[in-house]
Amino acid sequence: MKARFLLLFILFLSLANAQQKNFVSEGLITLKNNKTTGFEKLYFVGEKVAFKNVATNTQTVFLLADIYKIEDDAQHIVYQNGERQRMEEVKVPEVEDTLFKPRYPDGIYKTKEDFIAKKPNSTETVRPKGLVGLDKPLLTTIEHACYFYDMYDYKLKNVFAVSYKGHLYFQVQAILDNRNKTDRAQASDFANGFVRVIMGGDNYFYTEADLSNAWAQGLAYGGIGGAAGGMAARSFVNGKGVVWDFKNNEFNIFKNCKDYNAFIQPLYAEGVQECKKQQANIWEVRKAIEKIK
Repeated sequence: MKARFLLLFILFLSLANAQQKNFVSEGLITLKNNKTTGFEKLYFVGEKVAFKNVATNTQTVFLLADIYKIEDDAQHIVYQNGERQRMEEVKVPEVEDTLFKPRYPDGIYKTKEDFIAKKPNSTETVRPKGLVGLDKPLLTTIEHACYFYDMYDYKLKNVFAVSYKGHLYFQVQAILDNRNKTDRAQASDFANGFVRVIMGGDNYFYTEADLSNAWAQGLAYGGIGGAAGGMAARSFVNGKGVVWDFKNNEFNIFKNCKDYNAFIQPLYAEGVQECKKQQANIWEVRKAIEKIK
């Protein structure tokens, strides 16, 4: 058993470093003894395949020499009688990309220090998926907020940032973990999600995240309870402006309008708002950040 898992580990290491990763999302394997096995997330590596066995819910490795054929979920044969069939690549429509792109090498930045040094820990392929729904949809366009999944289809957690196709994304939990000490009581329902940097310069990177006041949410859940309490708690979630401060190497969250004014007043007095509502006008925030970035 130990030898088998060691083989699987070595196989996945070689997979991670392979220049070409051939992947089949799901399908059926027929062995030369006529036994069949349903699979998910199958990878070809050398003379072997690695996949998740749907019957046993375990990671499994088969030798190609033992396999008669492999079919995908549409019953297209991708391997038979020792020969690989041509696998069509999914083509993503090319869309003109005019969004802001910081000059950071593509890859995963595990820590703040890696991000500051502009040195990603990993340059493996990542895939963006939507935030909602049981089956998270694969995103084919650049979205502001998303999850990122690695090549094994595991959600990225406990990382600082991801640079994807030139676009920089901060993980929401990293924002909360590296915020200014005055930005207390902020929380998120999507802490493992990522938000894209909208604009930036030599002083700041600017993004926006759906954050809530943890204390207010706690009172709503505990004081009201039930479905009504849940609805009240969600009402405290707001799209709030967030800047990465290069000088202090920390995030500054605009918790509310007054907090935003305290930030912007010494830097750009014309950006101060009247605060007619609890939260700052996000469009005016963007205009002001454009002046000081």
